[in-house]
Amino acid sequence: MVQKDFKLEGKYRNGFSVNNLFTLNNVGIVTSRDSFVIGETKEELEERIRNFFLLEKSELQRIYGLKENKKWKINEVKSLRNSYNPDFIKEVSYRPLDKRYIYYDTVFIERSRTDLMQHFIKGENVGLAIGRQGQVIGTENWDIVSITNKIMDFNYYRRGGELVFPLYLYPETNEQQSLEQPLVRTPNLDPQRVEQIATGLGLEILGEE
Repeated sequence: MVQKDFKLEGKYRNGFSVNNLFTLNNVGIVTSRDSFVIGETKEELEERIRNFFLLEKSELQRIYGLKENKKWKINEVKSLRNSYNPDFIKEVSYRPLDKRYIYYDTVFIERSRTDLMQHFIKGENVGLAIGRQGQVIGTENWDIVSITNKIMDFNYYRRGGELVFPLYLYPETNEQQSLEQPLVRTPNLDPQRVEQIATGLGLEILGEE
């Protein structure tokens, strides 16, 4: 049996979980068809999506190996969308140091996590990504912490399942809003925790600072 050392337990318990600092978090997206909706270049991705609307189901399955399941049917997607839309192409943090492009349309993606990822699409943002399986391979160092300013894939780390915490939240938009009307973002932080940190450091927090 491994002997445990509880000398620092008191100091540890004085802290708080990152889940309690950020008000919104979720795991990364799951497409279930990465090889089709994610590409290394915009051009190759655009070609695939255009072909989706031009080719018959049998041809798409033969050329791209697209597989259907109970929730995702090729012809149903075709009936929901008429054509390729360039506005759906977004950057994605796919793997560490590996930025790619994704066709971020919810009818193509299994789990789009729009509740969270919309805040990386509507405006500038930065997010903290923390893996939950940091020591699963026996290392003593917690080495699966990163930052992102893009949509993030569920398997960003090979151990999968990182939680993404955006720094800012953008408001819901509607058709009546002016295109020139700026979106006012708000910090995705619990005010009480921020005050606790500021008090401990002797700082005064002003606005987005």
